[in-house]
Amino acid sequence: MKLTKVLAQKAREYMVHQARPLEAALYAYEFENGSREKVLEELLKFQNEDGGFGHGLEPDFRLPDSSPLATTIAFQMMSRVSLDARHPMVQKGIRYFLNTYDEQKGRWIAVPEKVNDYPHAPWWHVSDEKGEGDWGNPTAEIVGYLHEYGELVSGDFLDNLTERAMDTLLSYPDEIEMHEILCFDRMASRLRSPEKEKVYEKLRRSISQVIGRSEKEWEEYSASPLTFIDSPESPYMDAVDSPLIEKTLDYLITKQTEDGSWAPNWSWFGNYEEDWPEAREEWKGVLTLNNLKVLREFKRME
Repeated sequence: MKLTKVLAQKAREYMVHQARPLEAALYAYEFENGSREKVLEELLKFQNEDGGFGHGLEPDFRLPDSSPLATTIAFQMMSRVSLDARHPMVQKGIRYFLNTYDEQKGRWIAVPEKVNDYPHAPWWHVSDEKGEGDWGNPTAEIVGYLHEYGELVSGDFLDNLTERAMDTLLSYPDEIEMHEILCFDRMASRLRSPEKEKVYEKLRRSISQVIGRSEKEWEEYSASPLTFIDSPESPYMDAVDSPLIEKTLDYLITKQTEDGSWAPNWSWFGNYEEDWPEAREEWKGVLTLNNLKVLREFKRME
């Protein structure tokens, strides 16, 4: 099964006319030889004076202030457009990370308590009962960006933090929460050998345990093979049987909606429900862009 030209055009129309300007610019950059400067122009609107990012860049919390989590999303985008360490957006963002590192706890906390003052999904609510969240999310991912832009970071600090990240990951049981897997994966892709291979080996075992294998599971908010495997060059291809990957790609094509987008399979049930429709629309642009990239990489587009 392939995404037909007609359905791909519907997805394009959605991205161009209904997605956020940021995702529309990324779509143009990645599919139509669009301008990197336009992506950066849109991304800059989410950056604060302290160098971090906020303003709902992560659609599930509307906090205008900076947070480490939202700033990792900005760095995902900077990396996608191959921004180098000379760019002011990168330099300010790295400074934000260095200034917000909690020396005592040896980590970054994903979001500040102030997130509670603005519309947000229930899982982003900060409380003593919920604790500080998984160590790797977003700390491991931030370690990756500090490696990517290593000329802006003290070598000793980065070495110590990398050692801590490796020790933390290798101390885990094989079954790891899916978002934390993604954070360690983004770290691994920016490491050198032999650390890179050690992380990949650990994550392969975890991925094989946490993925859902049926459409019923994929209908819920859970990990599918495509959560971790976004191209045939993925280091995790051998963690999942090829027929299951093909089945997941078929399923993905069938989930395109009438307006050409892919919609989130989660909601803010019981929390700021009146604000969810706006966040849902923003997620549709994010998901549609990512799904189109996956389908293109697997040659599933006519």
